[in-house]
Amino acid sequence: MSEPIISKRCTKCQQVKPVSEFHKRHDRPIGLVSRCKQCLKAYHQSPKGRKVIHQAKRKYRQTEKGREVELLYKRKYSRTKKGREANRRYKRKYNLAYPDRKKAQHAIEYAVATSRIPPANTLKCEHCGKQAQHYHHPDYSKPLEVISLCCLCHTKAHRFS
Repeated sequence: MSEPIISKRCTKCQQVKPVSEFHKRHDRPIGLVSRCKQCLKAYHQSPKGRKVIHQAKRKYRQTEKGREVELLYKRKYSRTKKGREANRRYKRKYNLAYPDRKKAQHAIEYAVATSRIPPANTLKCEHCGKQAQHYHHPDYSKPLEVISLCCLCHTKAHRFS
């Protein structure tokens, strides 16, 4: 049986440091990363290191788990006082920038409340056939001419229009 490792040489600064100065990494032969914590921190703060981290985060966000985690953090933030205030500021700015959209949305809300049109969730999505959750205005100048869409198709409709 081999003796436990108590020190290691950093591949960047070439100093021999105690094992506590290195992060653990179980896929490595001795279970530690090759650079000490100080050198890793300096690298992550450098422009090249920040770029690598940014690319890794972007790649992770494209995975199923990454999208779930991001959505979870957005939900948590939106429940905080700071998140609610940010949402209010965003909505106020949006409504001032796009009064025609706000007017069209309000017209649909009123039409649903007065039972002139059915709620969107009682209809099918006109693109994919799933249950609809939103009404989409192809033309905001005609506020009652809408199509029912699911969340995914609604996002796509706005992204590619």
